[in-house]
Amino acid sequence: MSLDFAAVGRRLDHLKHARDTARRAAAPMLRRRELLSFDATLSGLQRVGQHYAGIRAIPVECIVGSLDRATDFDRDFRPRGRAQRERMDTLRRAFRHKELPVISVYELDGQYFISDGHHRVALAHERGMLEVDAEVIHIRTRSPHAAPQSEGATPRRAAA
Repeated sequence: MSLDFAAVGRRLDHLKHARDTARRAAAPMLRRRELLSFDATLSGLQRVGQHYAGIRAIPVECIVGSLDRATDFDRDFRPRGRAQRERMDTLRRAFRHKELPVISVYELDGQYFISDGHHRVALAHERGMLEVDAEVIHIRTRSPHAAPQSEGATPRRAAA
């Protein structure tokens, strides 16, 4: 029995090409999504005010960014560094049978950016929690291209 080395080589090249193509196609899905930076998100908007909105339950899935630690966690709040993973181990032990303390967030158009409580949100994700209690500061913005409007004024309606 004779072996066709050329055919085997072509088949091997084909399989390598298929593997590489599959890896390239899957890479975006496998890449960890980034947490949004609060400053970068606000950069295209005019901040016109803020107010304390109290403590309330917020959806974990709407926590999308951080004021100052966007690179420490991915969008699913998996810790990226060893120090964060060690802190997570400590918190897992400390809150094994306890509720998580309130976190602090800034709200911008229904999306939340953490100022305090990154590791607690990571634990909430691990536990499959749908909501966490948060102290919320609501940020009011407008597009830099919008016409200025005095505080408390209501927009005029077009004549019919």
